[in-house]
Order: sequence, then structure tokens, then C-alpha cells
Amino acid sequence: MGLRPLAIARRATAAVLAILAAGGSTAAASPMEDPASGGAVFSGPTLPHASSIFINPAALGLAGRGFHLHIGGSFRLDTVGIDRELVEPDGSRAAGPSLDSSTWTPSGTIAVYRSVLEERAVFGLALHTPFSQRFISGQDALRYHALDGYSYQALLSAAGGFRLAEWLIFGLGVSIGYSGLRLEMARDTALEAGSGAERGVASDCGGAPCGIENPLASERYVLDVTTGGLGGLFEAYNLGATVGVAVQVKRDWWAALSYVSPPGALLDIELSGTTRMEEAPRDGGEAHRGRALITYRMPQSVWLGLRGPILPGYDLVTSARWQNLSRHQQLDIRMFGGDLADAAVPEWYPRYRGMQDVWQISGGLEGQDVGRLRVGGRLRLESAAVPDSAVTPLQIAPLNAALGGGLELRVAQHWVLHASYDFTWFLPVDTGESAFSPLERLDCVDSGFDFDRCEAAREGRGIPTAAGHYDRLRHTFGLSVRYDSL
Repeated sequence: MGLRPLAIARRATAAVLAILAAGGSTAAASPMEDPASGGAVFSGPTLPHASSIFINPAALGLAGRGFHLHIGGSFRLDTVGIDRELVEPDGSRAAGPSLDSSTWTPSGTIAVYRSVLEERAVFGLALHTPFSQRFISGQDALRYHALDGYSYQALLSAAGGFRLAEWLIFGLGVSIGYSGLRLEMARDTALEAGSGAERGVASDCGGAPCGIENPLASERYVLDVTTGGLGGLFEAYNLGATVGVAVQVKRDWWAALSYVSPPGALLDIELSGTTRMEEAPRDGGEAHRGRALITYRMPQSVWLGLRGPILPGYDLVTSARWQNLSRHQQLDIRMFGGDLADAAVPEWYPRYRGMQDVWQISGGLEGQDVGRLRVGGRLRLESAAVPDSAVTPLQIAPLNAALGGGLELRVAQHWVLHASYDFTWFLPVDTGESAFSPLERLDCVDSGFDFDRCEAAREGRGIPTAAGHYDRLRHTFGLSVRYDSL
């Protein structure tokens, strides 16, 4: 006898929650989304899929009858090569270290959706990670931008697709989010004291002037913040919404439009937690602890899609997406409490992001959901999420192109196995004159913190340079299983 749907869901929940927890504690073309959410084969604004609960609930109305359970995950392997440039206090440049690094980032989804009201509506519920980013780890040459860490958002989303007419479906969804950020980084205490000989770049570090990026003047920080308990979970900034429509423009051809406003898009996300600071070696290396508060804003998205038969057994699937990442200009970091003040830890230490709006277009051929096996493939092109000058080890997101493929195999009457692979190539970047300028920090301090000469410091750009050459490749592997009751 087959398992009842609710029993299947109960038995699967523990495994999927483990996937979600891994995704939360551990990057993407657009730095603030999972490319497998709406970008993988057999998903998107015009297709009924677990991700539709978040990106376009109207597409749920195109799902088959009955109950559907989706359990899936993706793993992203990013390989990065960086050739750094260094900036000296006199403004001269020198070749810096070269390094290679790889990061794995998992994400996961468990979703259920079911047709109701004589199949005039489909309701769905999903626990998923639409955004997770793992920072480069263990590369001391990148310490002033990132030593380790991650950022994520896990959502519980509920949505419904309502068939208002045979040719028109309306969708509405809501989400509640739990976010976290862990950032390990360094602070150049000599640079941030100015040009002076007492504590600045001209001061002594092991018998020679410290200069810029001297390890003896390097303070280490670990910032670990989350949404917090239940009280924080239900704050207004943790609520999101999605609205969408699907329209049958001609026989078997569907167009779709949706607007996605995730938690933190309308109001800044506020995450609280702990700060741990380790003094620079020249200051003794003692550890200090206190509190941390980090705020930032998530981007909204608009999706447009078109799908319909173009070859026997195959649909043309196209989509376009605009994401207003320009809302995310910095991480606003506040550090206070404990014994941080005694160690002269700055109360406000913003980190510049400098992101810009992103456009994405994709298209491909995908087998129709008939028979036992269907295959599909897509091409995708996406604009840069940051200008070249703002590229850092924390955000390598230039113009990129991707080729993806996948298959679905009905392994039993009610069970469907899905596998996909996506290869993304990022245009190599030479940053030129980096937006991150240690010389502007020196000028700010030496001027006595004159407002007009401290713009870089206020924006979080007055730190050691991120200038250099950056290469990046990404491999995304997806695997899921779906149960269809009918």
C-alpha cells in the first residue's frame, strides 16, 4: 500500500530541514539570490514548480490535479582566481599576491501544493532558502574584505493561484523570513590612525614603518548576527509578499508577470548578535567581546515570462527578470557594549557594497510534461551586479552567461526524479582604480575628519584596496524528488 501524502511529508521534513540548515550556514550570479530558484530547467514564472510559491504563485494554477510534494536541494561550486594589486602610502602601486579559492554553497526546499475548489485554485506552502552566500575562506591576503563567513535568508512562504477565467490566473503569496550573517574580517589600525608616526602608517611595526596592510597592525573581527528569537521574527521587515498573473495569450501559450518583495525589501533588515575582536599583534593580541547590530536592504524583483509549444513535444520557455539591487549599498555595522569601548573599537564601521540593478534574460527548449522522461536546456545572460570598481573578494559579480540542462524521470507512478546542472562563466574583471581607497582614508584622518574629505570613510570604502584581476566560474548541481498524488 502506498504512503499517504501527509505521512510522506512528515518522514521527509527532518531530512529537508537538515539541508536548509546547511544552506543557511554556508554564493550566485546576482549576489543575493539562489540561481536554482526560478532559473533552473523546468522552473520559472510560467511553470508550475515549488519555486512558483515564491516567484509567481499564479503559475501554481497550471499544476496538475491533486497533491504535490517537492523535496530538493542544490549545491553551487564557485572557483575564483584573484591577482591583487597593492597601494602604498605614497600612492605607488605594486603587484600583490595571487591566489585561487573554491567555495561550496548548499540550499534546499521542501514544498507542498494542492488543487482545491474543484481545481479552480492551487494552494502551496514552502520552506526554502532563496538566498545564501558563502564568503571566501582562509585567504589571509584578502583579510580586510573577508576572511570567512556567510549570509543567508530562509523563508516560510505560503501562496495561492486562483483561476479567474480559463485564460486568466491570479496569484498571491506571503513570506516570513529568518536571516543570518557571519563576517570575519580584519581592520588596519595603522591605516585608520592616519599618516602619523605615533599610531599611523609611519609608526613602528617590528622595526620598520607599518605602511598599509601590515600584519602586525591587523585587528581581527568576527561578527555573528541573526534575526533573533520569535519577537524579532515577526518584525515588519521580516515579512514579504509576491503577486503575479498568468495569461493564456493563445492556445497552449502562457505569458506571466510577477513582482517579488522579499523580507527586508521595503524596510531594512536588522540583525543583532555578537562581536569578537582580537587586537593587532603590536597591541598584544588580547580578545574583546561585545554586541553587534547590522542592517541592510534586500532587492525586489520583477519577472516576465512566455511559454508555449514550438516543436513536437517541446516548449519554448523564455523569461526576463529585473532586480533592483541598487537598494543595497552597504552593510551598516554597529559594535558596542562589553569591553569594546576600552579597546577603541569603532561604534560604526560600514562596509561598502555599491551594487547596481541587474537584468537577466533566458530562453530554451524544454520537454512537455508527458511520458516518462523529459529533458530541457536553457541559455541565460545577466548584467553585472556591481561596477568593476566595486568588485571585491566579497562580491565578484560581473556580466555573466550560463548554460543549463536537466531531466525529469518518472521512476514510479507517483514519483518524479529531477536532476539539473548549470555552468556559469563570469567575464574576467580588471578593477582599474578600485572604489576602495586607503589613500582617501589617510586624507580623511589627516584632515582632522573634514566632512568633505571623508566620503570614502563614511561609505565604508576607506580600507585597503580591492584593486586587481578577478576570474570566476560557477557550477550548480540540483537534485529533487516530487510526489504527485494523481
